[in-house]
Amino acid sequence: MPLQTKLRAKRFNAKFYSAITTKTSRRRENYIVVANKKIWLLTVYATVLLFLSCPIINGRALEASSFSLAENFKIPSQNGTITFNTAGTFEEAQLESSFWRFTNLKFTDFPQQEKLNLTVSAQNSHVTIMSYLFIPSNASLSSLRIRYTVEGQGTQTFNFGAIPKGGIWNVVVNGVYLGREDKWTLSEKSTVIVNGVANGSNVSIVYYTYPDFYVALSNRSFYERNSVAINTAIALAASVALAAAVAAKANWKKPKNEPPNPPKNKIKRQENQ
Repeated sequence: MPLQTKLRAKRFNAKFYSAITTKTSRRRENYIVVANKKIWLLTVYATVLLFLSCPIINGRALEASSFSLAENFKIPSQNGTITFNTAGTFEEAQLESSFWRFTNLKFTDFPQQEKLNLTVSAQNSHVTIMSYLFIPSNASLSSLRIRYTVEGQGTQTFNFGAIPKGGIWNVVVNGVYLGREDKWTLSEKSTVIVNGVANGSNVSIVYYTYPDFYVALSNRSFYERNSVAINTAIALAASVALAAAVAAKANWKKPKNEPPNPPKNKIKRQENQ
């Protein structure tokens, strides 16, 4: 075979191989691009579907369950029972470690009332929760109150979850305020433990905080808290002192032996004579 023919054949083979290689590479690149697009679209679709299904799943999981007056929430290990004096709803009620945990508790008779997270236990006693009042913390006064009756002389334990710090707790039994350690104690986690009240007692647990402006004011010094009253008192004292000084100076300039001024009637008579 002539040399030129061989060279032409080699050149043709090289071009053919190069064309095939280039075409194959382009096909691979196109395949990779298409595959990446499909993966990206599948990821987007899955994310959107998961986002849209979350509210449905949560709504089903947190669907409110109703309870009636006849329901008893028993605590067998503590010989205790929890009941309610009015019907209502909760999103979850679970017995854990001798405590009933009620999530988003709400009474039907008080539709405007805020929902309450309540953890309660009763030992050797039967507790009937009559009512509660819950005002979340904000710029105004926030408060919490729960009232219940008790049968038996056991122990009742209440916890209200996360509440504002720095407030004041009170326990009222049959209209009488009890001091701390007088049949009730308060733990570090804001758990109120009532123990030994008389059978048939009406008990109220009260918690309230001061407004934010009052707390900010109480953290100031004595002068900052009472600056207006102090400045007013100083100004008043200075005015009184100045008036007293002017009066004293006027009396000091007046001659001591100067006869008193004669009455005007006598002066007129002398002029007529």
